[in-house]
Amino acid sequence: MKIAVAGGVTGGHIYPAVAVLDYFKKMGDKLEVLYFATPHGLENKEIIRLFPEANIVKLKINGLRRPFYSFSNFSVIYNTYRAYRDCVRHLREFKPDFSFITGGYISVPLGLASKKLNIPNFIHEQNAIAGLANKIIGPKAEKIFISFAESARDFNVSFAHKIKHTGNPVRKIEKKNRQIFERFGINPNKKVILVAGGSKGSDFINENMIQVYQKIGNNSHNKFDFLHSCGDEAFIKKLEGFPFVKAVPFIIDMHKYLAASDASIIRGGATTVAEVIAYGVPSLIIPWSGAAENHQLINAISLEKNGAGFYLEEKEANAPEILKILHLLLEKKISQSIRNNLKLLKPDYDPSERIYNEIIESLNNHSRT
Repeated sequence: MKIAVAGGVTGGHIYPAVAVLDYFKKMGDKLEVLYFATPHGLENKEIIRLFPEANIVKLKINGLRRPFYSFSNFSVIYNTYRAYRDCVRHLREFKPDFSFITGGYISVPLGLASKKLNIPNFIHEQNAIAGLANKIIGPKAEKIFISFAESARDFNVSFAHKIKHTGNPVRKIEKKNRQIFERFGINPNKKVILVAGGSKGSDFINENMIQVYQKIGNNSHNKFDFLHSCGDEAFIKKLEGFPFVKAVPFIIDMHKYLAASDASIIRGGATTVAEVIAYGVPSLIIPWSGAAENHQLINAISLEKNGAGFYLEEKEANAPEILKILHLLLEKKISQSIRNNLKLLKPDYDPSERIYNEIIESLNNHSRT
């Protein structure tokens, strides 16, 4: 089976694509994958590492700038058109059975090119508010898979029949492994808190956590350690004075460390939230205020309103508030209550399996017509 894939720049678009590709592989399908990537996005490293058999095609493209009427967007539109033409050429050569798209501006050329060549095109939306790219190519899709029921309202009612609520596919964890922390010199018998500002790190979270560490450093009875993915080699030096903090620029297979953590302090990307739910990790979410349509805040609210975590907006996040919530996350009764509520949010089916079945059903229907 041949699959053309686009989804990139951040892990939130990449890892759902990998989860679905892994499921196709698990089902015994012999796969040929053509993955369209941005020139410098995380997908260039992660797809090679996680799905090395994929062939990567880099498209010269960048996202629209806000506000949309910005003069610089003329060059963005021109580059998108050129990327679309490149996609058409590559698809004609590759002849995929279908395209699978998980969002980000890299998705637009593949979605439009697939429609032009009558290639069945399936898209997945991770967030509670649909991204612009998926809204553009949604009308041209065979099916639209959504993670939150609320995002259905962002697509035109005339193609509501295409929308399938599948949830967000995440990478599987067969067994939580506390010993994994030993790779970073962290004692797995202590409580461990994962701190991560997304796949690129977060200056806002980094700077606030320095103040948190300073407050903790004055407490000789500290009983927990931090694994801090900061996204910046230079920032690591600022944390060298805190023996209870292990800072790294990026954590490969971060989902395994998240699953094994006692708590986490994270951004509110949809895939991260889906992993928190899947692995049952009590978390404090600090949504990125610059996220399109403030979708990270919507994702975070969906957790807290169900008693499945806490969130702080950037304007209210500071060291005392973060530390107060951190102690709540680690308090035994509250921690267990959050874990129980996370179980209630966890779908009783595998999103990757549901997406696989929907795609196979559509392809079979195509073959009969």
